[in-house]
Amino acid sequence: MKNAPSGVFHSKVRGVSHKNSDGTSRQKIIKNHCKYAQRLFFKREPDNPVDKNAVAIFIEHRGKRMQIGYVSEDLAEEIGEHIDQKPLAAYISKVTGGEDGQRNVGVNFFVNKNEDVKV
Repeated sequence: MKNAPSGVFHSKVRGVSHKNSDGTSRQKIIKNHCKYAQRLFFKREPDNPVDKNAVAIFIEHRGKRMQIGYVSEDLAEEIGEHIDQKPLAAYISKVTGGEDGQRNVGVNFFVNKNEDVKV
């Protein structure tokens, strides 16, 4: 990946304050279900009207995948190309915000491109 360092790199989930297309609140999903070291799942969205390279980020809770946001635009094309070949190992490194009067929460994550992942 040109824009991402080799091996392990960190980023932030984008779009966490928006609602999902089914009306679910990403903020509620993050507040209620996101935990440190939780596995993340990526899915390309080639028909996304904002970015043809968009890569959505999901968590899995009780067998159901729920979207929490997107990969940043500067990494989306390369991550998308990578996940076309094989899944990426990605995990939550921190849930941010939500305290001291902050309304919104966010999610930081890390990716280990060298780790083999079972689908």
